[in-house]
Amino acid sequence: MNQHVSRLKFNHFALFFLYCCLFSFPEFVIPQENSRSNPNNFVIAGHQADRWYFGQNAGLDFRPDVPAVDLSNIILNVLTSPAIMADSSGEILFFTNGYRIYNRLGDTMPDGNGLHGFSGNPMPVLIVPKPGNEHIYYVFTTHRPRMNPNDVQTLYGLEYSEVNMNLNEGLGGLTFKNKVLLGPEISSKLSAVKHINGTDYWVVAHKFNSDEFCSFRVTSEGVDSTSYVSSHIGTFHAGPGEDNNAIGYMKLSPDGTKLALAIYGSNLLEIFDFDHSTGKVMNSITSPAVFDEVYGIEFSPDSKYLYVTVTPIMLPVPNYTPASYLYQFDVGLGNQIFNPGSYQTIAMDTTGSYFAGMQLGTDGRIYISRSPYGNGSLSVIQNPARHGEDCNFTSNAIDLQGRQCKYGLPNFIQSYFNLPHFNAIVSEVSATVTFRLQNMHQIDSLIWDFDDPASDQNISEEFVPEHVFSAPGVYNVSVTEYFGGIAYGPYVVTVTVNFSDISENSRI
Repeated sequence: MNQHVSRLKFNHFALFFLYCCLFSFPEFVIPQENSRSNPNNFVIAGHQADRWYFGQNAGLDFRPDVPAVDLSNIILNVLTSPAIMADSSGEILFFTNGYRIYNRLGDTMPDGNGLHGFSGNPMPVLIVPKPGNEHIYYVFTTHRPRMNPNDVQTLYGLEYSEVNMNLNEGLGGLTFKNKVLLGPEISSKLSAVKHINGTDYWVVAHKFNSDEFCSFRVTSEGVDSTSYVSSHIGTFHAGPGEDNNAIGYMKLSPDGTKLALAIYGSNLLEIFDFDHSTGKVMNSITSPAVFDEVYGIEFSPDSKYLYVTVTPIMLPVPNYTPASYLYQFDVGLGNQIFNPGSYQTIAMDTTGSYFAGMQLGTDGRIYISRSPYGNGSLSVIQNPARHGEDCNFTSNAIDLQGRQCKYGLPNFIQSYFNLPHFNAIVSEVSATVTFRLQNMHQIDSLIWDFDDPASDQNISEEFVPEHVFSAPGVYNVSVTEYFGGIAYGPYVVTVTVNFSDISENSRI
């Protein structure tokens, strides 16, 4: 890179940093009502990730069949990724920019300011519930590395605070805050996933000037702050901070088996295996340094594809607008994943509306924020589990109705999106099971096979079919989708039908 462009990049980072300093404040058993189940046969979420606040007072609500723009966000105005938590019915509990925690009314919780999440980071904050206690939540925050030897500001590392929703007449309050897990310096890397036991969580961070991943376990006893699982692997995230090697997203896959990250300043992508029984990060695959200014990271809902954005740090100028890219990588290619010709360029933007942070939704689609000045709409990958252009990227897919997205979308526990390809809902009065796809976008027709040859209605072409199984048992139900003359699937979910449980445990 020539000296002129390098200077422009540094100056833009300095402006970005100043802005932040000024403004940073599937197997089924009978499913329970308002819950979703995953292939490991445990309830992982109701609607806790169905409410999104982000950008300049923007919001989405995923509870309707088609996600709706939510105009209730009149408080949160953030550059990167905030965090928000709803209850099992999708009612907002609280939200945070990493510096201040707001209750559902938009008021700052008592003692809820002065957290140490740095909003110039892509991932300054994350909320994790305490297992076995629906009233206690932990708010994890990351700060930033030292920018250069002349940077004398106080730095913080990875910290956490506790919110008790029983306080203040149900509006919530803090019982403690800014408890240190890791001291300075820390990368902007913060993601979480369910432990393989289906109850606990792993919260994963990365030290700066280090190659160390740090996995903290959250159990019914709280956050294990006395020890963590250490994994020295992959690229050394080196400083000073102005080299931008602390910048870039990190995501665990929804199924808890993979971890991927972007090292912005070094133009590197990395993908690892993640052991969600032990918290270890293993088996690194590092790209060549060819993905200039790589930034956003997200997995498809089936964890088979990795999506990545390139987000220029240079502001568009009249004579030059840097290109921004959206890529798709096939996780199944293993060591070949980053080889030339093995990945897909899904979209390129040369208008200055850069692709930035991404987040998978509970509807099975991936949402993409746009930058650098803010954008009045979100882009969407409509079918992220499909290969190449069949993933159906749509630019400006959702008009935010006068609000704007910026560099990021909310940061969630990734297990909230480990949902089956379709749901099976058992009637409370009969053995009838209704099947509903998680994502019905871009489907012309489909064929269901209920794995029930004793039935004379074992095949259906309905979009939301009902089936009466011939006997109790375990069935490998499959669906094949067709769009534009192309078949996708079959997608298989194991369904356990126990007629004796119908009257007691099932709901439509």
